[in-house]
Formats: sequence, structure tokens, C-alpha cells
Amino acid sequence: MNDAPAERGAENIWTRLRRRKVVQWGVAYAAGAWLLMQVLEYFGGTFHWPEQIQQLTTLALLIGLPIVLVLAWYHGDRGEQRIRGTELTIVALLLLLGGGIVWYYQHARENSTAATPAAPGAPAIPTDASIAVLPFANMSGNPADEYFSDGLAEELLNSLTRIDGLKVAARTASFQYKDRTGDVSEIARKLRVAHILEGSVRRSGSRVRVTAQLIKASDGYHLWSESYDRELQDIFEVQSDIAGRIAEKLRVDLVPRPTTSDTTAFDLLLRARHLMRQRNEQALLESRKLLEQALDHDPKYAAAWSALATVLNVLPTYASGQPEDTLEDAEKAARRAIELDPGMAEPLTVLANLHEVRGDWVEADRLYDRALALDPEDPTSQFWRANNLSRAGYLAEARSHRQRAMALDPTNAAVHLWFALQLGADGEFESALTAVAKAEEHGGVNFADGYGGMIHFAKGDRPGAVERWKRYFEARGIRTRAPQLVVEAVDDPRRRSAALAAIDDLPPDEFVFFSSIVLGDADRAARVVHNLDRGTDVMDNVIWWDLARPMRQTAGFRRLIGAVGLQQLWRTRGWPDKCRPKGADDFVCD
Repeated sequence: MNDAPAERGAENIWTRLRRRKVVQWGVAYAAGAWLLMQVLEYFGGTFHWPEQIQQLTTLALLIGLPIVLVLAWYHGDRGEQRIRGTELTIVALLLLLGGGIVWYYQHARENSTAATPAAPGAPAIPTDASIAVLPFANMSGNPADEYFSDGLAEELLNSLTRIDGLKVAARTASFQYKDRTGDVSEIARKLRVAHILEGSVRRSGSRVRVTAQLIKASDGYHLWSESYDRELQDIFEVQSDIAGRIAEKLRVDLVPRPTTSDTTAFDLLLRARHLMRQRNEQALLESRKLLEQALDHDPKYAAAWSALATVLNVLPTYASGQPEDTLEDAEKAARRAIELDPGMAEPLTVLANLHEVRGDWVEADRLYDRALALDPEDPTSQFWRANNLSRAGYLAEARSHRQRAMALDPTNAAVHLWFALQLGADGEFESALTAVAKAEEHGGVNFADGYGGMIHFAKGDRPGAVERWKRYFEARGIRTRAPQLVVEAVDDPRRRSAALAAIDDLPPDEFVFFSSIVLGDADRAARVVHNLDRGTDVMDNVIWWDLARPMRQTAGFRRLIGAVGLQQLWRTRGWPDKCRPKGADDFVCD
């Protein structure tokens, strides 16, 4: 008996295929494969599965097609169940061929990954113990819960920074990929990390489901994945477990740090930190209230005390009519945070900044150094230290800290704005304007026009300066001719009185300080600093620009330095780039 049913001599191949149901089986298989690929694509996109899963599934389905057709040829007509020798041989050969194709694909891909260099100028993916925590997806269906998923990811990031030997990408850098569409390997390359932690959060009443996945960026494969269905009060256990699993996988040591066991306090902290980043009066006042509520629930919550210290420290800059003891309260909160958790760098940085604005530059210098010794990878500490050194005249040293801050936090608009001022002090005006534009790309529009005007002015572009300053004041609802008058007064001393009168009508800020400097009125600049709770903030580093050189050689400049308290720092720490001592009690600057 033949292996297949007898065929009539007049029957063509198409009729045979239809009679044996090869066509029907093939169409049904193709439809099922297409449906499977659609489902796989949906779940792969939702849960960010590696693309290799879809590629291997596609290969398997393609290999399966000829096998299905062979089975149809032998069984589609009569529905026979017995497998014959010829059929078994053909199927075995097809399986061997398919296995060879899969092996070749994997082997070729591994060789390609190893041999193909990164794009020109693109950094290679690191292989060290480094990680970026991407924002967790909010699966709750309620946009109001976004703060919780973001906050949980941030708290995990903070936990990971406490792992000895693990490098963690800064929050601002990793959170730019909140609604990402890019490949995980490309994201890791840009963030200069070897691993990515991503996940999702679904919150419903008192229940929470957290899914976390640790991905090796070089090949896109999962090192570890876990889902947690817990009561909300167990969220801290979930955090600890995730951090511990990561430490285990990356072979680094987890160092326990103080936290809270109060879920309400934890939730309030997440909401407060979410508002803190908005940097406006209403958000900061609401953040302060939430942090005070968190501390009512857990008075020993170090992270809440640290966040409160930061809010109170910046509040006078953004909110009018704050009580005079706001900065004193900031200091108390920072000291309480340090008492509860001596390993935190943030509250030390707050203390350093508070000493700076009060004119105690020597103590500020010591505290900045201590904060960076605790955590040299903290971008805020690097950034604030760079600002401190730049104001004090140590421009070369400031630049190294600023470059480190940019590497740690490349999407922070404020970092780019202050880098623009650094470049302005170095006379690199075109690069400075590029840095201002980059800050605007990252949302730093509040001060971009003010700083941009200074840079245009310094490079000799007077119309460009006036245009940027006009936009700066229009955004604040202020109508003034001060920008035009200041520019005119620089070229025509007869306009100086009108310009000074115009800036006297403005609230003290960076523009007023800058205008006082370029008009050669150091005493007026000193009054601007004196009249603000955080007066040294408005100094930026413009006193060290070339346009301020004539003023630096005046008695008024020496009075300004005395008023802000810098001379003691210089004699203690060493003289800045452009100044040197003159006798026992005096100095001169170039």
C-alpha cells in the first residue's frame, strides 16, 4: 500500500492539495499564527518584553508552516492517525532544519552584538554594576495615582543608591523616559548604565500590585522579574525585596538605611516630592503642608525631614511674604534629618547652602565637602557645590564639579543654565547660548531669557539682550524700559541716572544685580544681596565676567566682597582665580 491515497491520473496538483485539505490547513495555520503575533505584540509592548521573544516566535511559526503542510498531506484527506515512516522522516528533517535556523540566528546575533561598534560618538554600554530606574507605569487607570507610581520608582532609586558599589543614574536623567518608545539598550547607552529596572504599579484601595523587571542592557534579557500582590502597608517589604534581589544579581552589598513603616507618611512624602519639582509658590506651599502631615504620622522619618528642609530652603525664592524664620526652620529640619540618618547627603547640602546665603562661606565650604564625601554621585550636591565655587570665584574648580553634575543629571534644565553662566565667565558666548537653548528644551524657561540676555549683552549683541530681557519681564507681568535704558547707559553715561532709576523700580533679582554690575555700581549690587533672604543666589557668577573687570578694581567691589563675606573664605581656602592678597587686610582683583 502506498503512503498516500491513490490518485486519479487526470487529477492536477491543485485538486490534490485541496482534496487532501493542505490549503485549508495552511490557511487556518496562517490565520492562527497572525492572531498569535498580534497578541504577542500587544503584550510585548505593554510589558516591555525583549524584541527577541517576538523574533524567535516568528521563526518558530515559519518553521512550523511546512510541518503543518506535511501533516495535512498525509492526514487531511482520510484523517488517519497512524504515522508512517516517510512522514516521520520528513518531519524530523524539517525539525532539524528549523533547529539549525534558530541556532544560526542566535549565533549570528551574538556575533553581531559583539562585533558591531556603537554609532560614531555613541558611548558603549557599560558592563559594571550600574543601573537606571525608569518610571514605573501607572496601571491603576486613574491619572491621580501617577504620583504614587513615580514616587515608588524614586524611592526604589533612593534605596539603590544605598547599595555599596552600585552606580545609580540620577532621577532627572532616567525619568525623561517616562513615556519611552526607545530600545532598552539605547536608553542604557545614553544613561551610561549596564542595567535597567522597570515595572508597573496597580493600586486599588488598600491593595497594590507591583511588577518589577531587571534587564541586562547589553542583550535585552531579563536577569530577574517578580510581581507582588500586597496590602499597601507591605509596600516597604516590597521595596526591600526588590533592592535585595538587585543587590544579589549584581553582586553588590546592600547597606540598610532608616526608613518608615507608616504607609500614610510614605504616601504623603511621595506626593510632596512630586510637588517640589514644580518649583512654584502654590506647589511648594502644598508640599510643605504634606511633609508636615507626614511627620505628624512618623516624627522619625528622616527622608521627610530632609525633603522639608529642601522645601523651606528654596521657599523664599519662589513664594512671597514668607516669615523670616523660614530659613531657620529649614536648618532645624536638616539637622533633624542628619540626626536620624547621618548617611544622607541632601540635608548636609541644604545646611551648606544656608551657611552660604548667611555669609558664612567657610562653614559652607566644609559642609559641601562633607556632603560630597558621603555621596559623590549625588547630582544635587555636585551642582550646588559648583554654584558655590563659581560665586566665590573658583571658576576652574567649579567647572569640574559642573561637568560632573551634567554627566550625572544631563536633562536637568538648571544644570544647563548654570553651565551657560560658567561659559559666559570663560568668554565662550556661543557655547553659552547653546547651553541656554538646551535648558529651554528641558523646560528651564523661567530664567532662560534673563540669563540669555546677560550672555547676549556680554558678547556685544545689545538688541538681542534687550529682546531677551523684555521677554523675561513680560513673562512676569512687568512693564519696564529698564533693559533698553541699561543698554543705552553703558554706551552713553548721560543715560546712567535714568537707567539706575528704572532698575530701582524693579523687584531685586538677577537682572537688577547684573545691571548694577555693568553700570559700575557695586554698592547698589551689595544692597540687592542684602535686601533678599537668599541674596547670594542673585550674584550668580557675573562679578567674574570680563565685563565686570573695571568694577572689580574699585573700592565699591571690595565693599561688596566684604558685605557678602567672601574675603574670609579666600584667606582660609586660598585665593580665587582672579584675585590676590595685598598686605595683611586688603586684596586686588584683575
